[in-house]
Amino acid sequence: MSNKRTINIDIFNDSITFIKETENLKKALEKALANQKLYWEKDEITIPANPKRNCKTLVSGKRSFEAASRYAREGKKACVLNFASATNPGGGVTRGSSAQEEGLCRCSTLYPCLDTEDMWRRFYLPHRRAKAPLYNDDCIYTPGVVVFKSDTVHPEMMQERDWYQVDVITCAAPNLRAIPGNSMNPYAGDVAADIGKEQLYELHLHRMERIMKIAAANGADTLILGAFGCGAFCNPPEIVAEAWKTIQSEYEGYFETIEYAVFCGKQDTSNYDTFSKVFSSKKTFDLTRFSEAHAKNYQKALAEVKAGYKRTHWMWYIFPQIAGLGMSPTSQFYAIANLEEAKAYLKDPVLGAHMLELCQALLELESRDAAAIFGWPDDMKLKSCMTLFEQAEPEQPIFGRILDEFFMGERDQKTIELLKKMER
Repeated sequence: MSNKRTINIDIFNDSITFIKETENLKKALEKALANQKLYWEKDEITIPANPKRNCKTLVSGKRSFEAASRYAREGKKACVLNFASATNPGGGVTRGSSAQEEGLCRCSTLYPCLDTEDMWRRFYLPHRRAKAPLYNDDCIYTPGVVVFKSDTVHPEMMQERDWYQVDVITCAAPNLRAIPGNSMNPYAGDVAADIGKEQLYELHLHRMERIMKIAAANGADTLILGAFGCGAFCNPPEIVAEAWKTIQSEYEGYFETIEYAVFCGKQDTSNYDTFSKVFSSKKTFDLTRFSEAHAKNYQKALAEVKAGYKRTHWMWYIFPQIAGLGMSPTSQFYAIANLEEAKAYLKDPVLGAHMLELCQALLELESRDAAAIFGWPDDMKLKSCMTLFEQAEPEQPIFGRILDEFFMGERDQKTIELLKKMER
């Protein structure tokens, strides 16, 4: 067994032990189980007529519970889609697997809600017996799941004051692997699903409509969705994203926010890139991370720029760079996802004004030595930031002026290469 799997198993076992030994979690689990519902695929779902909410659409690179945390802590009823195994509660979490469902189960009370005699009898065993890799539209709705560890690669225990509750819809995407079953899950059969693109799109529409209706029927304010089945189950992200977009247009009035949390590793951002492109006409960008950082430290950063000497640490969110340049967790958190987010940053009434004010302060300095003002490598971060925003707003000359005067007209080629790659 790999070291990664061993670590995952240890984290999961620690979470289960902690639930059993913590009174508040035991009470929350008891309440969740009492109110958990199984929706058969043929059950009628009644939702209010004439929804009137003005839905905000976001595409983020966050993990699912990570995306839900802000809304839940603001008092919103957040509902998260669990991209589930239809045949094993928690998927391969007991064996250290690392897909989305396993991550949810390692940091919350979700697993003991799913791993019950009732759910085995009514949900998991019927799917095992069917050995149908496309599965069906059955869903489990679990209210009040408590997230008590961080939703990260290796979840860590949070202070109890930082715990939050979400509702979870457990539903399986179609399994499109060439051999659906494997040694970890032999219950999907060994015959690949025979389905064309149009049929697959219709299947997703039907299943996604079911998910939207269940969330609406249970009064969700915020819905956290994502690249449903686009990982281990090999569903094409183009079909999945387009299906979500179509169904959202019919049901978005029931929700304040729908966020597509499409977490990707550094080596492959294709799922995120596809969702970002498909939803480019609808989405708004969540710039809260920048707004919160500016509220705390902008005046300090501006004062240091005006003094011509950077002394403290604020470069990531004051002069942000395109995603793919920085490797640290902080640089990735504050990275600009693409050209559209850079444009949104400049259009933001506070962030855009701050950027122009900072640039003007730089141009008013006598020195044109970026290395002396910022130090290395922050001088290079300024160069990449100015290159990014010049590309985002070519009619605004101030970014080009800084590149001309501080960097002898050179643009950051890595930034330009990354932007070109995103256009393909």
